Amino acid sequence: METLFLTMPDQTTETIHLSGDCSIAALKHHLENELFLPVNTQHLISNSVELSDDVLLADLDTDTLNMVYLLPGGCRYKKATSMFRWKWKKKRTRRLQRKRRKMRMRAR
Repeated sequence: METLFLTMPDQTTETIHLSGDCSIAALKHHLENELFLPVNTQHLISNSVELSDDVLLADLDTDTLNMVYLLPGGCRYKKATSMFRWKWKKKRTRRLQRKRRKMRMRAR
């Protein structure tokens, strides 16, 4: 059994006990089961180098790893400027005025 100390992004430390012949991929799946974090968002760093999934735990120099979350996302779609909103509002108002005019003509 090998003991690893995992530093999370919120500066808490998790202690993990795994065998030395496990790979980083097995460690990530273990973390997914324990901490409910998806494997594709976990990135483990040791000595300022991101570890690939095929590295064995026995090959690591240190027993402390840092975890970084890389979450998918991006910027929002840019809203229409006020000029365009004004044009749409004007067009909608005219359409409603024509519709009301037709209804008044039918009511006569």
